[in-house]
Amino acid sequence: MLIGASGDSEKGSLAGAAYVFARTGSNWSQQSKLMASDAAALDKFGSALSISGDTIAVGASLANTPSADAGAAYVFVRNGTDWTQQQKIIALDSDVQDYFGAAIAVHGDRMVVGAWGVDVGLLVVAVDDGWMPQTEAHFRVLSPLGIERIIAVLNKFDAADAETIELAEADVREHLAGTRFEGADVARVSSKTGEGIAALKEIILQNIRKLPKAADSGKPYLFVDRVFTSKGCPLYTPPSPRDRTRPRMPSSA
Repeated sequence: MLIGASGDSEKGSLAGAAYVFARTGSNWSQQSKLMASDAAALDKFGSALSISGDTIAVGASLANTPSADAGAAYVFVRNGTDWTQQQKIIALDSDVQDYFGAAIAVHGDRMVVGAWGVDVGLLVVAVDDGWMPQTEAHFRVLSPLGIERIIAVLNKFDAADAETIELAEADVREHLAGTRFEGADVARVSSKTGEGIAALKEIILQNIRKLPKAADSGKPYLFVDRVFTSKGCPLYTPPSPRDRTRPRMPSSA
């Protein structure tokens, strides 16, 4: 049995892990804990899992190799009761926020790895429940995923009266107020009758059309991973070609 723990922080906050359990009779016992050989914080290793015979495939959809949140997949093989990492796999056309490893499946000598990126998200709220703790949890995931726009979807509006629907919508808008998603579209649907689905599809298309187009300057670029200063470390600025006769003194950064 294989269980993912993408929030495991042994190798860094949310670096992730996967656990292998083996059964003896009616008892299951932990056989191994798997972690990436190059584990790093926020990789979310274990976000997707698959096992086939003596091979395990694990996705790390937020791994920053070769670029931010490009994602990676790891292959482990078994020798007796020991599982060892055989290979780390990244897509040949890997790019920023591809989330390669978000889905994974291995069977025999074949493996399929899913990569995805979401620009528009749907935040579904049941009218009769309102904004629940799980709604808050889902909402907090949206920003780290790089989602540009969201649509709040009020479901089961066919089973509520007008006042309840208005209160539910007001509650959603109140929670969105002051966030990057303030003013997001709100759609009312019924998953039971299908009412409002056509309108929701149109709202989705409208939001997609409002997304900013990716800039293509035709020039190579590098992403800034982090910016920091080190106190007490001298910084030397060399003189310009026009000012070679007057040296510049080091300054403290």
